[in-house]
Amino acid sequence: MSLVLEISWSPTAVLALVHDRAAGQVVVEASVGHDPGNGHEQDPMAWWEAACGATRDVLAGMAAMGLPTDEFALLMVGVGRPPGGMVILDQRGEVVRPAVLGSHPASAADAEWLAGHVPGGHDAWLDATGALPGPGSTVALLSWLHRSDPDAWARLHRVTVPSGWLVERLTGQARLGAHDAVGTGVVDRRDPCRWRTDLLAVVDADIVWTDALPGLVLPADPAGGLTADAAATLGLAPLLPVHAGGALPT
Repeated sequence: MSLVLEISWSPTAVLALVHDRAAGQVVVEASVGHDPGNGHEQDPMAWWEAACGATRDVLAGMAAMGLPTDEFALLMVGVGRPPGGMVILDQRGEVVRPAVLGSHPASAADAEWLAGHVPGGHDAWLDATGALPGPGSTVALLSWLHRSDPDAWARLHRVTVPSGWLVERLTGQARLGAHDAVGTGVVDRRDPCRWRTDLLAVVDADIVWTDALPGLVLPADPAGGLTADAAATLGLAPLLPVHAGGALPT
């Protein structure tokens, strides 16, 4: 068997799936709900606790089926739904405030404002990214945070999205899958692994956005290896390759 463990985040639960790539099927799955917060803002630690619970449940299911639980080829963090969202971190890597989901409605005005304030306007944004920023996109949420919570903004050192936060929790590396990065609104349409930091300068020109954003990776490329702490908590092997995907690596 060629087994892959997939962990996927949603606003209500974290789903763990074990894929048998050779057979092309899911052999066991488990979902663990997490605290929904106020519907649009959540504590990322609740996601981690749900991810740990779902992973332990699928491992228990595998053991009950007589399947090996120590022969995974890799762990994949699936694309988050909905896209977009925002998790901001301070200099120590600690979460500054509750994460904001891509369903957050307050950034609609910011999405429209942003595209009108880059040199060249809407056409320039479209040419850069292939789509205008929408409500709930990470860039619109950053604009919303900048104008609505100056204290949190002053502590912002890095920014990611929900699935990117899980990747970092698993690997210790600030990485984000290119598929998920599309929901940020600032990925180069000609290069899926390149940020358009010039667009983020409209939000705040004083931040070095190349340092504040995670590195972008394709599904075929590992984002890092599972840390010893994460491996012990999940019941998996340390250094297990972690991929940030939109599809299972072949």
